[in-house]
Amino acid sequence: MADTIGIVEDDPSLRTTLARQLSGLNYRVQLFASAEAFLNAASASQARLLLVDIDLGGISGLCLVRQLSSAGYGVPVVFMSGSHDERIRRQCIELGCVDFLQKPFEEDRLMRAIRAGIESSDDWQV
Repeated sequence: MADTIGIVEDDPSLRTTLARQLSGLNYRVQLFASAEAFLNAASASQARLLLVDIDLGGISGLCLVRQLSSAGYGVPVVFMSGSHDERIRRQCIELGCVDFLQKPFEEDRLMRAIRAGIESSDDWQV
């Protein structure tokens, strides 16, 4: 069975592009347009890794991951951001993210982050 990756991204074109890339590499994907949509479906999520945008329009990606952590929902996270704010990158690292990708990012960098996250997922509590 293929690993499932949850994508929490409010940009529909990037969400679709990521889904196509990952599906083409035999990953299953679950798409969420917002943190709220993910939270509403979190109990049904099969994600072994989350790709989370920082700026989601409602609840931020950082707040989403903090809420998941507080609720005991542990899953590796790769953050994505168009921001080059060092303070935000440090906050992501402090939350224990697998990687912090600045948009636009190379597909190779994304794939390395995904592989690292999936390899580390056995150490996380879900």
